[in-house]
Amino acid sequence: MQPKTITCYRLSALPSTDKLQTFFNQKQNIILRTPTRRYFIGPLFDTEQTVQNLQGQYPDCSVFISRQGLVYTHITLIPVLSHIKIMAYQERFKAAVHAYINTANQLKQQYDEGVIPDAWSTFQHGHYYRFEHEYTGQWVEAPLSASLTPETLDPYFWALFVKSTEGFADITALIQDDFHDAERVLSALYNN
Repeated sequence: MQPKTITCYRLSALPSTDKLQTFFNQKQNIILRTPTRRYFIGPLFDTEQTVQNLQGQYPDCSVFISRQGLVYTHITLIPVLSHIKIMAYQERFKAAVHAYINTANQLKQQYDEGVIPDAWSTFQHGHYYRFEHEYTGQWVEAPLSASLTPETLDPYFWALFVKSTEGFADITALIQDDFHDAERVLSALYNN
């Protein structure tokens, strides 16, 4: 579903909480397009303050500046997993984190030693090795130079691992956005 873009020329034109909640209930992301320069009548948006206010109003959303141009700034709101839901599944999420770390570190070690099993294809990109299992489709990203820890996981790569690994269907169903939901889970479990 395409994000809902709402242009707001003044602070008073921000949609009501009820209106935004309607979009969130439909699993729709929202982009608030606000003026960057004084081409419009009324006070300029204090973008940073607006983002902070929205973060406080919508704790179950990822709120961030997604584009800052000469005329318009885009503030994106993406519904993410609630803290309550994360805590309800925290043991399963932690099990997936540890499975990812163990699998990635083991595959990297096998690769470095030249003994990677034939069923795994390997591709180096950026600062990572991508390992993909030929039969199961399991996808594992391992950093070239460091071992993984829960605090250093890339949320997107972790989500890809969870979604491609047998045994995690219960939490796979919870991860709707591969980056933002995964980032929320990892932050709630390890960065508080």
